Amino acid sequence: MRNEQISSGSDQAGLNELGLMAIKMRTVFETTRRLSASLDADVVLQTLSLAVMGQMMVSRLAVITAQGGSKPVLVFARGSRPEASGELERAAEALLRQWDTREGPRLVAELAADAQLSSAAEVLARHDIGVVVPMQASDATLGLLLLGKRWTGQAYGAGELQLLAILADQAMIALENARLVKETVRIQRLERELALARDIQQGLIGKIPQDGAVAVAGLLEMCREVGGDYYDFVRREGELAFIVADVAGKGMPAALLMASLRASYHALQEEATSPARLAARLSALLWESAGSGRYVTAFLGLLRPSRGELVYCNAGHNPPFLIRPDDGETAVGRLEAGGMPLGILPDLSYSEELVRISPGSVLALFTDGFSEATNAEDDEFGEERIGSLAAEVRTSPAPMILAHVVRAVSAHAGGARQQDDRTLVVLQLAQ
Repeated sequence: MRNEQISSGSDQAGLNELGLMAIKMRTVFETTRRLSASLDADVVLQTLSLAVMGQMMVSRLAVITAQGGSKPVLVFARGSRPEASGELERAAEALLRQWDTREGPRLVAELAADAQLSSAAEVLARHDIGVVVPMQASDATLGLLLLGKRWTGQAYGAGELQLLAILADQAMIALENARLVKETVRIQRLERELALARDIQQGLIGKIPQDGAVAVAGLLEMCREVGGDYYDFVRREGELAFIVADVAGKGMPAALLMASLRASYHALQEEATSPARLAARLSALLWESAGSGRYVTAFLGLLRPSRGELVYCNAGHNPPFLIRPDDGETAVGRLEAGGMPLGILPDLSYSEELVRISPGSVLALFTDGFSEATNAEDDEFGEERIGSLAAEVRTSPAPMILAHVVRAVSAHAGGARQQDDRTLVVLQLAQ
């Protein structure tokens, strides 16, 4: 009779344990459903915390993640002291580096028996952490779930550790999804902003002047959404002021400096009658606004077609080619007079030169994105070839001269990725 009572009591205890496990399984199922449905990291962490602490009667919980290649960061904690975060993060970093997390959840006491992990385990034990559960997604451990002792004083069973592993993995998958969605939204917003910036910058590039005395063609290609190359024209009665410039650097910083240069160039047009004086003023303004380490190479010109004159100042820029008819031959020269790049030093002064030009002369200006274009063998196109190509078709319309050079550069590059902004401008005096 007594044996029957003992047997009946054991059966009842087993049934109770099965019932509790069934409840926990239902909780796991419902929690994983909620985790999968959320793209909000805060909601995911709250859901995980409520499920684990409620069902396991855990005294404290912490989640440390190392997503996106970052160092481990404590992203959620319940029951832990705020000052513990630094020590817990360092312990987690050591575990993620030295522990084979494929082993699954481990008791801190077990980790302490491993000589490599004992120091980290000692830190966890000091903060009353009893269990470490790897959080995995896409076959990688991207975080750790740290659990304190249970209010009941009971040890964690093998089945409970398995349930914790399922919840931890589901939470990490949800956290990764949330991170990727957030990153996608951030990238899309950045792309929209860059597209708007590109449109704005394209509007800052000078409009090709329509002038019977001078034919002009221009091309500006950026290697990124925005860049630092710039050309512009200002027409006055009997004169055409122009600039071709290349801001040191690429991308948004170069684009911002280019916008500043454009504003200054237009604001200082009363000084454009002297390219050297204009260069000095632009240089001073750039130095004041951008400081050291930021500079611009530029070619500033003032063309007077009716008088056959070009006054120019070359501020550290690639010397343009001046191609002139000369007794039935073609003379090719370079325009080098001027000084150092704009803004590279304070209080710079510049020189200018007046050159005589005849009808049919061609001026080919470029930035180093064209001359330094490389092919698969890393051979540069070279400056001299630009002058030679322009001279070959000197008598063709300006757009055809430009196209002739661009085709040759593109053929040389052979599809190699463009590494720099590139600009080409052709001015041609009417015959």
